[in-house]
Amino acid sequence: MKGLYIVTLEAEVVVLAESREDAMKIADQISKFDFDLEAGLGTDLTYLPGDWDEGCIPFGESEDKTIAEWVAAGAAPLYERCRAGQGAKHD
Repeated sequence: MKGLYIVTLEAEVVVLAESREDAMKIADQISKFDFDLEAGLGTDLTYLPGDWDEGCIPFGESEDKTIAEWVAAGAAPLYERCRAGQGAKHD
């Protein structure tokens, strides 16, 4: 007999946005699932999640620029500090 199960899904993606709130709205638009926009899940980029690398293009209006190009343009200062060993690292 078939049963119902609860499955927790989690995804980390890179989103280019004006603010954390805008990033969550963009994530909500690209997702088939609802995000709780009040949960404060958006955080500054300090590491690249999963299979992401600096050659990837982030979600959002990225102008087809790669993560590396946005980092070079100053869009991720905490990531740059972490990469240089000056900030907290992701476990």
